[in-house]
Amino acid sequence: MVATAALAPAGGAKADSKRILGKWLSSRHGAASIFHADGSWGVQRDLDRETIQGRWWIKDNKLFLTYPEDNGVGTPIHIRTAEYAITFEGDDRLITEMQGYKEIYERFH
Repeated sequence: MVATAALAPAGGAKADSKRILGKWLSSRHGAASIFHADGSWGVQRDLDRETIQGRWWIKDNKLFLTYPEDNGVGTPIHIRTAEYAITFEGDDRLITEMQGYKEIYERFH
């Protein structure tokens, strides 16, 4: 018997907005991304406290993240919005992609 994992596009904004909630570990960096039900998201590194980065939402199989762009002391801070294609592989793995760059996230239990 051979088991395969089905890779499917996101299952609809409402369902995926619930599915993404919680803490996710990135395959590319040591920080965890945390998605909250109120639409905020944050980053946690090691045992440090979570730092809220901005807002998130899912629409049309895309994950949108807002974050402040800081160009140094004395410069205005602009809010940027990043758009990622999002795919769920089961309930404990998601994949984001932007401009050919893929990142895999595993749910932290």
